[in-house]
Amino acid sequence: MPYTDAIALAAANPDVAFRFMWQLVEDERRLHNHTEILGRGNAAERISTMLVDINERRTTRRYRGG
Repeated sequence: MPYTDAIALAAANPDVAFRFMWQLVEDERRLHNHTEILGRGNAAERISTMLVDINERRTTRRYRGG
């Protein structure tokens, strides 16, 4: 979806705007966690974090019906 269409959709629908904001925060949280574990974790910790993240995404998609 083009950026301008997404902005227009969010402006017209508060539920869409909220979902966009929620997704942005979730993506930032995930990025922060990955950055932290890359800097501090050993190989096993990095792999386990990646597997947990994959499982969370899979579960979320299943919950949303995707």
